[in-house]
Amino acid sequence: MRLIYLLILAVFVGCAPRELPHPALSPQEVVHINFLALQQNDSPELDHGIEIAWNFASPTNKENTGPIERFNIMVHNENFRPLINCRHFEIRTHFQEKSEAEFLVLIEDSEGEVHSYMVSLSLQKYPPYDDCWMIDAVIPMRLPSKDGPRVAFFTTFNYWPAPFL
Repeated sequence: MRLIYLLILAVFVGCAPRELPHPALSPQEVVHINFLALQQNDSPELDHGIEIAWNFASPTNKENTGPIERFNIMVHNENFRPLINCRHFEIRTHFQEKSEAEFLVLIEDSEGEVHSYMVSLSLQKYPPYDDCWMIDAVIPMRLPSKDGPRVAFFTTFNYWPAPFL
């Protein structure tokens, strides 16, 4: 029943099924879909990636960020601009439990600078998103210096041929 609802919603709003939350998507897949969409932000049209990110924002996240127009402005500000059209991204598991997950995402922006973000997700409990992982927050983080210690307990999922760190 939920799948039928999501397919109807996808046709109605013009989104492909992978551009909407779905119970079959793992938290890692949700993060990957979002960062890939932002990496390809202007394909097939201007700010399409931001629209996909908005689709995966949890109801609580949307309450805090406002309507999509305000969300779009926020993603274009200096804290999140590096996500748009980034060269590469790497997702590292920070922690995952039954209904919550956090990931550290490292990105190389379009100018070659490295940035990091903590992404918090939760498993939704209410229709139309029950049993869907959705993003509650994306928080810019500081990377440790090259001479300082690295966090060693992260599991790495690479989405390009070689790590950049």
